[in-house]
Amino acid sequence: MFAIKLPVVTPEPETLVLAMFGVIAQEVALVDVQER
Repeated sequence: MFAIKLPVVTPEPETLVLAMFGVIAQEVALVDVQER
């Protein structure tokens, strides 16, 4: 089971992390613009 799940869940951890940071950065930018 793990041999099948691991490649599917974590094909490229770096890409997932970058995507997460990208989404967070966009949300922060939107809040920043709205507050100003």
